[in-house]
Amino acid sequence: MKVLFVSHTPVKGGANLAMLDLIESLRPMGIEAAVIVPRDNYKDGIYGILKEKGIECYQYKFIRLFCFRWDKYLRNLIYIPYLFFKMRKLKFDIVHSNSSCTGLGLYISWLHRKPHIWHIRENWWDWNIRPTLGFNFTKWLFLKAHKTTFVAISDYIIRAYVEHGFVRREQIERIYNGIRIGNVLPLQNNNIKCINIVFLGGYAKVKRVMDLIRAVKVLSDSGVDSFKLCVYGNQECMEYSECSKLVSSLELDDKVRLKGYIDDISIVLSQMHIGVMATRGESFGRVTVEYMMHGLVTIASDSGANLEIIENGKTGFIYKTGDCADLAEKIKYAIENYAALQDMRSLAQEAVRNRFDIEGEADAFARLYRRIVS
Repeated sequence: MKVLFVSHTPVKGGANLAMLDLIESLRPMGIEAAVIVPRDNYKDGIYGILKEKGIECYQYKFIRLFCFRWDKYLRNLIYIPYLFFKMRKLKFDIVHSNSSCTGLGLYISWLHRKPHIWHIRENWWDWNIRPTLGFNFTKWLFLKAHKTTFVAISDYIIRAYVEHGFVRREQIERIYNGIRIGNVLPLQNNNIKCINIVFLGGYAKVKRVMDLIRAVKVLSDSGVDSFKLCVYGNQECMEYSECSKLVSSLELDDKVRLKGYIDDISIVLSQMHIGVMATRGESFGRVTVEYMMHGLVTIASDSGANLEIIENGKTGFIYKTGDCADLAEKIKYAIENYAALQDMRSLAQEAVRNRFDIEGEADAFARLYRRIVS
């Protein structure tokens, strides 16, 4: 069996890395993959990684549901017949669109008369994403997507699309993202002079990293001193400068470090003690799961899929989204009781092994592929 994956972006973001993990885990099951990726000028994008790993891949002009210019969107549509001609000799059994932000996989499945899986990873409404063609036409496109099976990465995503009428409940199923369960270092407990807090969400406004920075100010003003915060993300993001200015204005330069994007988060997480997920409307929270797997005390907002991943008080802590004082209180408790929270951290690791292993995700998709092809 061969699956054609359709990526919506050339960058090494969470969706593409999740796709890469899935493809590699499907190989031992006899399921091969080809990937088409948007063409762009990213030197370190996902296309190069796919090539390095020997995965069949092709580049195409950017075609997505969310272009902010009509002329660009129309040019993209005109390009589809050319792409179909170029792909006429490519053999595959299923089309797997890796994001709700591209409609290209749907068009390919129609033209080639193949089953289609639309992997829904984004909540358009919480993230203020608006389709170029408007919600009504896009809703019609979803509802008329014959031979399409919708897969959501969380129950939170399912509720959003069903409530807005984009899919019927019987059309969509949930398969959680999985991560690779590697060798994890033993839990740290003794002789910790400084607690390291990490935020891997980046600097975009929806990630709400400034809530965390303000919570750090509350902690510092309350006399809590034995901690540092490290934030990682794309420093070319327009909100990065706002975060930097906030750190300076609150006089937190000795407490907060704003750093760039990193490829290997395992190295960073092995040196951390507390992980924070502050995003409003996180569709799944791969980073949250990574925190838990690496034995960090995980603190997350009460929105999105966080409530599906963390059992409050048992495998982590939940705070009220946007409430900096509540977040500061949870962090303070974790700092002051870090050694006593070993059972929580162990339970979090066990929960990840049982629910979010990449092998479980791959097995679920393998069963789905075989079902829709038969």
